[in-house]
Amino acid sequence: MKSKLLVILFLCAFQSVIVAQLNDYKYIIVPKRFDAFKVVNEFQSSTLIKYLLVQEGFNVIYDDAMPDDLIRNRCLGLITKVKDESSLLWTKASIQMIDCNGQIIFESVEGKSKEKEFQKGYTEALKEACASFKGMNYTYTPKTPTQGAEPLVISFKNDVKSLESDKEVINSGQSSATSQTGENSEPVIEQPRFTFEGEVFYAQPTESGLDLLDSDSRLKYILEETSVKDVYLINHEGTKGIVFKKDDKWFVEYKVNDNRVKEEMQIKF
Repeated sequence: MKSKLLVILFLCAFQSVIVAQLNDYKYIIVPKRFDAFKVVNEFQSSTLIKYLLVQEGFNVIYDDAMPDDLIRNRCLGLITKVKDESSLLWTKASIQMIDCNGQIIFESVEGKSKEKEFQKGYTEALKEACASFKGMNYTYTPKTPTQGAEPLVISFKNDVKSLESDKEVINSGQSSATSQTGENSEPVIEQPRFTFEGEVFYAQPTESGLDLLDSDSRLKYILEETSVKDVYLINHEGTKGIVFKKDDKWFVEYKVNDNRVKEEMQIKF
């Protein structure tokens, strides 16, 4: 009897630690396409997981619709990952919560299903996995300055450095991402920009456009089709633009601090 009580107390304490860890994060990020699957929202995995987590009180957003504070500080959110260990007879899936440093903060139980039809099998397995989040009573609790690492203080007063860009900036008369007109003026924050550096992407058609994969078959960008041939929308970490074909070459065009930027992309079909 005493040993059972100790086990129960241990499990309660462990659950409290997990909940406290999850409370440190403001957002749960759900990818539109998980690495475990081939196409966007396959088996309705993204919409299902988002719905189930929202039901448990989490602030869930898709990876292509991140708010400004999360774009500036990715450590405010945990990204979800589906761990698929299905076999011939079983559909098996668990859900991992990973922080901005790639560390697994939480992993759910493994959901299982014997359904032969993939849609039903993954739906059952993911629902069972999401049961691990029930009753957590999640509440975002921002860290105070005394928690965790000491806050980083940056002074622009006597140490202003400029970085030269190797990208073409159109309609811009400025070469620096920051400027100061006085002691109390705030620096202009450079928005996220694409950096391809000659990387080759492999296009994989989807129901809504194209997935761009790298040489290791990892998803790098999601392109949404438009009504115009060879013109796609791209939204990566809050930077929105268009990808288009011109003279048998592919380009991406977007804005950085109200300046238009155009870069060539290497895309193979």
